Amino acid sequence: AQLKELEAPAFGGQERSAAEERLSEELLAERERLGAAETRLEEERTASQAQLKELEAPAFGGQERSAAEERLSEELLAERERLGAAETRLEEERTASQAQLKELE
Repeated sequence: AQLKELEAPAFGGQERSAAEERLSEELLAERERLGAAETRLEEERTASQAQLKELEAPAFGGQERSAAEERLSEELLAERERLGAAETRLEEERTASQAQLKELE
């Protein structure tokens, strides 16, 4: 819809520039939001990997896992799935933003 505004014949010269400027600012804000989301995702991934390493530590070797350890393992698996879904959404948003930017250019 925003790009349709730019293509409308009613937008001439200066009005079109204002619309393009607004879209450029929105795309910049979107890029910043995506960057922040990528940072949070990486922090969550690092924390999940640290938890997994704790589970894989030699202290757990050869011993039967307690219910708490098993629960943590299940939580980590769920976290990995959630992170995977978040990465997919982030990539879809990035692709859409890049497409908007290319159309704007």
